[in-house]
Amino acid sequence: MSSGKGRRFFILAPVWGETYLRLFLEYALPSQLSPGNLGGTKPKEGIHYLVLTSAEFSDRIRQHPAFRRLAGMMEAEVVIPPGVPFDHPEHYRPFSACYAHGMAQAARQGAACLFITADQVWADGSLIHILSLAQSGKRVVMVGGPRLDSSTAAAEMGDWLAQGGLTRRRAVKLALDHLHPWDRSLIRDAENRGRPASFMYWPVEDEGLVMRCLHLHPVLVDPLDRYPEITLTIDRGDFVVRCCPHIEDLGVVTDSDQAMFFSLAPPERSSEFLDQEILGERRTIGWARTLGLNQYNLWYFSQPIRLHLSEMSPQWEGVESASARLASKLQEDMSRSGRMAFYRLLHRMYNFRGLGPHLSKRRRLFSMLKRAAGIRW
Repeated sequence: MSSGKGRRFFILAPVWGETYLRLFLEYALPSQLSPGNLGGTKPKEGIHYLVLTSAEFSDRIRQHPAFRRLAGMMEAEVVIPPGVPFDHPEHYRPFSACYAHGMAQAARQGAACLFITADQVWADGSLIHILSLAQSGKRVVMVGGPRLDSSTAAAEMGDWLAQGGLTRRRAVKLALDHLHPWDRSLIRDAENRGRPASFMYWPVEDEGLVMRCLHLHPVLVDPLDRYPEITLTIDRGDFVVRCCPHIEDLGVVTDSDQAMFFSLAPPERSSEFLDQEILGERRTIGWARTLGLNQYNLWYFSQPIRLHLSEMSPQWEGVESASARLASKLQEDMSRSGRMAFYRLLHRMYNFRGLGPHLSKRRRLFSMLKRAAGIRW
């Protein structure tokens, strides 16, 4: 694997908490070290790996065999970024603070960033594909992947990693066999009904899943100008838009044969959402209006991500067409004059300095705003 002559990349991996530390050291990092990922790099080949963590975990990471392997392949260090609120109740605050610290270091060397999470397992060959997209001129590469039930997937996954890595199709098989209960609840039926979430699935019988996402993870970012401030998270808000103002410079990985990853979570994670109502197309669109979406989000949703076990049969075309119907209707709804701007304004009002709960209590005003936005659910 080559990172390109003279090109530098910083890989940023925030890790804190016992659960995420274990997932990172036992599964995530070993998957990255497989031969078709970082294991194929030559020493000092322009990749600098930063594990961003709290003081209590720094020595344990440095002494772990997986990190020592990594450090033998490339520049790698464990960094304790100052001022990061690792104990903050909002999980994404320390994430964003760690990424901001890493971006500042990358900017000083004119480097692009790969944003990794501690619970992501990457199939062999995926990272080389992502780096190749950067070399082809993409400023941002977006990816979407399923979440697996860590309590059932761990043993099988560990066996494959011990043998040198997961092939991309083996990773899809693992995902289908051990799909997390929350993800499984997001599979939509033939009538396009399902629970609303920023990512949704359509089943292709015995072959895989079509995935569509309103939010994707920017795994690679090489900003046109400079790294912007993260106002919400790297995958929400306008971070990607500001990094890549020309959408033609943005790439979405749409085929699991190109790159495949999944994240790991215990089965109880997100269980509070399992009772959420199943919605049809019209009410799903009403729900989506509350998210403060922009044109990039709609473009992501128009890109079907194919997670397949084998060569794709003709039935994929029919499933993709059915899923495209919801994407087209959402695009049509948002494209009506001024609607997206109004939805985004309402979203900002609701989230501005805790205004949302107060606004919700003023039921008459809140109902008027919802009606004006066309929100009926």
